[in-house]
Amino acid sequence: MRQTLTAIVAVIAGFLGGILGDRAMRAIDGRHPDQVVRGHRFELLDAGGNVISLWGVDAMRSTVLAFRSHDPVPREGPDGTLRSIGLDDPQNQETVIGVSGATPFLDFRAPDGRPRVSLYIGKSNKPLLLMEDESGPRLGLGISESDTANAADNDWALSFLPDRAAIGMLSRPNQGRSYVQGFLMVNKDKLEYPYGQLK
Repeated sequence: MRQTLTAIVAVIAGFLGGILGDRAMRAIDGRHPDQVVRGHRFELLDAGGNVISLWGVDAMRSTVLAFRSHDPVPREGPDGTLRSIGLDDPQNQETVIGVSGATPFLDFRAPDGRPRVSLYIGKSNKPLLLMEDESGPRLGLGISESDTANAADNDWALSFLPDRAAIGMLSRPNQGRSYVQGFLMVNKDKLEYPYGQLK
């Protein structure tokens, strides 16, 4: 009986030793993770239980990694309408990197929910950086896409919006070849600010 008990204890000890040794080697080696964490959505909460970061799909069906400050979301939007307070709403995402459809983007928003800086890849697979204030776009840098954007678009500019001044280069076909030429445009017409009528 004693020999049987000794044999059982030895088998159990060997089994446990094998498990512990395997785990120790995995921890040292680092190439064999214990598990893969998977989920549909991940949220980071502050001390008060408010969602301050989201990794998932938002209300616009964009895949995002979004952040916001600890400050509460204003219940009233800039136009006076009630707005949602969740991080699912893109207006509440103060900093976000993501993909919308097939377009990658990076956005920085003001507390009022309106964009201030946006960087994205356009329909022609070329980049555009936009800077805005409370009235809308004010500065654009990058590709100037046509209404029917395609890979042949190759007009690049630094534009002061809405179309008050620009400097850049235009690409034009001529007898089967493409050429680029520089341009400088200044519009002397006055435009009421915030955006209004030409004067």
